[in-house]
Amino acid sequence: MRRLSSSFLLALAPLLLLAGTAHAGVEKRVRDMVEAGEIIDFETIRSRVTSQVRGDYIGVQFDEPTLTYRFRFMVDGELINVDVDARTGQRRRAIRSY
Repeated sequence: MRRLSSSFLLALAPLLLLAGTAHAGVEKRVRDMVEAGEIIDFETIRSRVTSQVRGDYIGVQFDEPTLTYRFRFMVDGELINVDVDARTGQRRRAIRSY
């Protein structure tokens, strides 16, 4: 199980880096929204979600139009996406990716 997880993470890493460079301005907009009190800071939400979901934390994406964080975890060889409302910190849903 660990071998599959590590291989998957290595394959996924370039995609996450590419996504990060394509949306470099999103970080600043997120910081601005936190400072304006529109959304909860990322570290608070990440800490809460990672304590509630067993498995390996892979990363996160931010969907600006819906103000949603999508956290990604590897659980028993499966990719699990957990969507969280950035305004409230409440989970919207968890989705298994096949």
